[in-house]
This record gives sequence, structure tokens and C-alpha cells, in this order.
Amino acid sequence: MKKRFLPFLMALTIIFPPFSAFAEEAVPETNTSATSVVAETAILMDAASGTVLYNKNAEQKMFPASITKLMTILLALEHGKLTDEITFSHNAIYSIEPGSAHIAIQEGETLTLEQVLRAIILRSANEASNGVAEYVDGSVEEFTKHMTARAKELGCKNTNFLTANGLHDENHYTTAYDMALIAKELLTHEEYRSMMSETYYEIPPTEKQEEIRYLHGQHQMLNENSLYYYEDAIGGKTGFTSEALNTLVTYAERDGMELIAVVMKCNGADHYTDTAALFDYGFSNFESVKLLSAADHSATVKVTETYKDKPIERGTITISPAEDVYHTLPKGTDVSAVKV
Repeated sequence: MKKRFLPFLMALTIIFPPFSAFAEEAVPETNTSATSVVAETAILMDAASGTVLYNKNAEQKMFPASITKLMTILLALEHGKLTDEITFSHNAIYSIEPGSAHIAIQEGETLTLEQVLRAIILRSANEASNGVAEYVDGSVEEFTKHMTARAKELGCKNTNFLTANGLHDENHYTTAYDMALIAKELLTHEEYRSMMSETYYEIPPTEKQEEIRYLHGQHQMLNENSLYYYEDAIGGKTGFTSEALNTLVTYAERDGMELIAVVMKCNGADHYTDTAALFDYGFSNFESVKLLSAADHSATVKVTETYKDKPIERGTITISPAEDVYHTLPKGTDVSAVKV
């Protein structure tokens, strides 16, 4: 006997009153005196909905440097467990540029995936990223194809990854908008959320290393002793090469609203001051509003089984949204104008 259950779907269409900084598919330019951003490209995105709150050349192709590693972290979490072990190959260790960021992992050394990810998040370790690539896909080359394909699945249209760590390649590029989409997806992983705010971690001695590795974070907006500390910042990733200059992805949360800021090609400390300005603008001008309660939008649906082309009623089930629906809107928006 073949069983076929008729599919059902509760669709919630929300029509918002227009405002200049909102977009779902297009990424409009946002020009406002409230935010003075000197980065060549920048974006501010609501982490929950993907709403674009500020955009400066956000779809322009740029060199990402080490913010590339957010995609490396994402694939690691999608395809492994923090307790998994990675043994580092000769190629993973010795294929990085001399003098580039690393934590002195040795050929044949074994670390857990969590230790490797901490090294990437806190110290931007390039050999650690190569180790993740080989762990997930067997080689850096196959992993970078995987990175690009996954980026496309997330809606990235102007991204091509050729390295797992972001070391410079003329054909390795992305955009501020695409990086915000990748950063947004990372927040769906509780393992990442548990690590992203940390500023210090210790890797104990291994079979190849007798000393403890002390990892101190590089993102100065998370460092309470830094001039650039931002109280609401909760995570992010730094990047720098001489071609990309400073790049930065940062998360911040205030009053239940999470924002993602991406700035690319910044000089000096502009990546920190620009990011702070973006967050100040977002938190001052927007708020997360509860648009509907899940309990108010439940429905009872008949379940029908088809047997020999004849429908048989099998009773009913009640469906509803999994949770209440919130959306980021300009402060002062008349919520009654939002139609569900």
C-alpha cells in the first residue's frame, strides 16, 4: 500500500510600510548623515531577518583577508563535532606565507576541532584553517570549492573563495553583503555563539608541544581594556592583508536586537570607528518589534491519505509558527500599519 499525505503549509505574508533602509532582495544604497563611514564598502544588517539597515557599496567585489575564515568555521561546524580530532599534515603547516598568522602547530600534531576553531577565532591561525579544510574535504582545493558552493546556497552572488584562510589571491573575493549573509548563518550554530564572545583560551600541551598555548583575542571591540571596546559587541572576526587592508565583521546585541556590521578596506583604526558608528546608527534608529504571536496564528488542518486514488480522512492536526515573529523596524513606526 502506498501512502501519500497531502502537504500543508502555513504561510505568513507580512507587508511592511516602506522605509528607505529596508530591503529583502535588492540592496539599496543608504545615504544618511547619521552615519559617517569611511570604509570603501560597508553594510549593517539585522541578524534575525536579514534586513539591510545601511549599505555603502555593499555588492562591490573586495578582497576579504581573514574574515574569509567565518566560512571556514561555518563548514567545520556543519560537518563535524567539537570533540573530533584533526591531525595536521605537512601541507597544512607549510603552505602558508612566512610571517603570516599562526599558532605554531607542528606537522603530525593532533588537536580537537574546538581547539582549532578557537585558534582561528582568537588568533586567525592560517595553518589551523588549512587543517579544517583537509578535515572536512580532504584538501584545501576541494574545500574552497565547497566554500564557494555553500556561499551560493546562502544567497551570495559575488563570492569566489580560493583559500581557506584568506591569504591573498587576485581571484579570491567577496562583498560586504555576502559576508553579512555568511555571518548571519553562523549565528544559527550554538557552538559558535558559545565561542564568539570569548577573548582568551588555553590549548593544553600535546604530543608535539610541551607548553600551554595562550590565545588572546585580536578583535579590539571585545576587549574591555581597549580604546575601541564596544559594550554591546558580542563577537566577530578581524582581517588584514596589504591588498585588502583592514576588514572586519562584528556582531552586537542590544535590547533583544542583534546586528551584523561588515566593513572592508579600511586604514588604521577606521574599521573599529566605522563599525561603532554603524552600530550607534542602528541601535538609535531601529528596534526589534513583535509583529505577531504564534498562539494567534494557529490553524487546524485535515490530514488525508490517498489509497488506490481514493482519499481517506485521517483526522486533523494543529499547526502554528514555531515561535513569535519579531522584525526590525525604524523607531516610531506605526505597527498597526503592518499587515499580516
